[in-house]
Amino acid sequence: MPILYAEILKQTTRLAKDQSMDGMTRTLSMRVRPKVLLATTYEEAIAFCDKYQDFLLCVITDRKFPKDGVLDREAGIKVIKP
Repeated sequence: MPILYAEILKQTTRLAKDQSMDGMTRTLSMRVRPKVLLATTYEEAIAFCDKYQDFLLCVITDRKFPKDGVLDREAGIKVIKP
């Protein structure tokens, strides 16, 4: 996860430097960069998906993680199924 976040930040920074932007535009472009969110349970993952459904670009998930307090071997699959 830290590597993914660092890469997104690096690419966004490079993009802001490559374009001729004034200070305010550069600041705004850094604020709207893709966000990386970490959910540790099925319930958190579903809450993130519901909250950001209109802006969701990608979901990276483990196959198994806690659901209703119990390790569920299919929780990751359940998150990405419609």
